[in-house]
Formats: sequence, structure tokens, C-alpha cells
Amino acid sequence: MQAQVKSMNEVGDTVFLTPTPLLSYEELVLKSLGSNTYRGFHRKNSNCLGASHTFRDVLTKRRIT
Repeated sequence: MQAQVKSMNEVGDTVFLTPTPLLSYEELVLKSLGSNTYRGFHRKNSNCLGASHTFRDVLTKRRIT
């Protein structure tokens, strides 16, 4: 049992403390936003871009560094 706990701790350290590959901010934003993120935002004008485009634009192009 102790060996299993030690192994789990080592895997956790590897995954969370030294992740590989290290993703950029943009990659994290684009990969972490799913359809549920903007499902509650409905278009008033169907000719305009939807919430997904707005979220991605604000979080990537207008990012404050």
C-alpha cells in the first residue's frame, strides 16, 4: 500500500509540478473553452459572430501581460 501511495505521489508531482509539454497561454485558453462555457449566451443578431469568437478574442488577442 505504501509503495502505491508513493507511486501516486510521484505521478502527481510529475503531472502538476513539471508538466510536459508546457502549454502556452493561448493553447490553454483555446483547449479549455468548451461549448458549455458560452452556451448561455444567445445571439440577438444571427449575422454577428457568436460568444465563442468573443471569448477567444478577449482571452487571447486582448490579453494583458
